[in-house]
Amino acid sequence: MRRIAVRTSLAVLVPALLAINAGVAAADSAPAPDCESSSSQFFCDAASPVSPVTWTQTISIFGFSSTSTFSGPTILHSGCELRAAYTFSFTYVSGGVTFTSGSTRFICTSSPPE
Repeated sequence: MRRIAVRTSLAVLVPALLAINAGVAAADSAPAPDCESSSSQFFCDAASPVSPVTWTQTISIFGFSSTSTFSGPTILHSGCELRAAYTFSFTYVSGGVTFTSGSTRFICTSSPPE
């Protein structure tokens, strides 16, 4: 009798868990953004098939770091603080799947573009 009750419980539990799992969006990875700095400016390209994306930016200088998250276009272009370290990553949703990129780190430079 005990074995029958366990089998019945599993027979009900497994399909219920599969149904719950089917409703959860999967996560996938995206390549890290392509970023470069010159002339105290930077460019970052998310290479995402959708826009906008959600960017995460960390700026580190003089031993202090500040992280912010914001929605923006797939290509960023802005001035940067000379010698500050910048780290960028992004996420986007496509077809119900959330894609998360790796991170790219660079130092703001005043050198002219190559």
